[in-house]
Amino acid sequence: MKRFFTRGCVLFGVMALLGMAGCDKAVDEVRGLLGGSEDSEGSDASEREANALKLGRNTTYYNDYLGVSYTIPKNWWTYAITAENVSEEAGDITGESVMDLYYDENSYGEYATVWMLEFANLRHSTADNHLGFDVSAQSFAAFRDIAAYMEYYQAYWLESEEDTEYRLEASEKLALAGREFELRDYLVDRGGDNFKVMTLTTPVKNNYFLNITVDYWPDNKNARKTVIDALAKGLKFL
Repeated sequence: MKRFFTRGCVLFGVMALLGMAGCDKAVDEVRGLLGGSEDSEGSDASEREANALKLGRNTTYYNDYLGVSYTIPKNWWTYAITAENVSEEAGDITGESVMDLYYDENSYGEYATVWMLEFANLRHSTADNHLGFDVSAQSFAAFRDIAAYMEYYQAYWLESEEDTEYRLEASEKLALAGREFELRDYLVDRGGDNFKVMTLTTPVKNNYFLNITVDYWPDNKNARKTVIDALAKGLKFL
């Protein structure tokens, strides 16, 4: 999964707060969770660390071109917001021409990706409670059926890393924010350092698929309910 565990997610604010409190063990736990180390200068994890922000209020981000908004709760941490693609002011994103799009292609043809938000629940100092969210959207001329699109998404997006196996554990339809989502649960086998991933996908405006990818540790037994509750409260279709 390119946007979470491959790039890491070490957050400066977490380290600073825990370090000031003298909680060396908690610092080590969080650093271990987020895939970084003190020697990882210049890495993607360090970039996340430098850009982390703890929200002081519930904050809503809009993309009216795709017809979607998401509210991140107070005290959650943001570590990537693509300002060209989302705005705190409704109506700022007025069309595809003003967005920051990532274009690529593979055997299925060209597609466009809209990066939107990356954030996490880091109110707890232990790894077991981590929830990391990635909100993006993709337009792909080859796919209009969500089942076919998800097969592509798993093969070319989730399983892009070497030595990492995504095992699909469950798949279901889920009604959320007035839309039907394809929900998939994966166990990600990294040779003992396993974690879990949920993907929630639905078609949105302008031939895009909205993807919400959530990672968490298997010991977080409440993660699945917490994720669905958070999406039910935070996600809106305009």
